[in-house]
Amino acid sequence: MGISERMGDVLGLAVESKLMREIAEHPVSVKHLAIIMDGNRRFAWKSNVATGIGHRIGKEVNHPVQVLFSAILCRRGGPR
Repeated sequence: MGISERMGDVLGLAVESKLMREIAEHPVSVKHLAIIMDGNRRFAWKSNVATGIGHRIGKEVNHPVQVLFSAILCRRGGPR
């Protein structure tokens, strides 16, 4: 595992921890969540891969975010 992957894990955990603190301190009613998938094509161009691959990678990266928010909603008793 390279340093960027390790840093991604550390940063991801830090962001998740901050998010959980913010949710605990400022409860709000959540009825839906919108995720704007922006930058997949630019990522593909910069990485010199096909645009479809950029979109696929974006989808794979988005999945853990959906799982996290589903877990948050379950802990809070679902949408309010």
